[in-house]
Amino acid sequence: MPASASCSTSGRFYITSPGPWPVYLTVSSGDVCDRTFSLGFPGTHLFIVSNPSHGRLSLRQGGHYTYAPVAGYRGADAFTLKLCGRAQGGPTESCTDLNVSVAVQ
Repeated sequence: MPASASCSTSGRFYITSPGPWPVYLTVSSGDVCDRTFSLGFPGTHLFIVSNPSHGRLSLRQGGHYTYAPVAGYRGADAFTLKLCGRAQGGPTESCTDLNVSVAVQ
């Protein structure tokens, strides 16, 4: 299933704070949301802290994730990701948790 243009995210976070930081995701039922958290430097890593209850979540290198709601589901979902990388090219890696609230429409 191809990624949808109906997928949108919002939220701000700082990699130098452990968070958790809120992130909001809206996706149409039956669509796939393919997004990237980029720190602007190579070596961004995502880890799943908690999986969604009403969808599938998969990760790829470079801070990419894909969220797909269960077919026919409409309503709220949530998952938590840990984002790690070097903030602004700094010498050490930092991590922050992102609490993603999903609205499936």
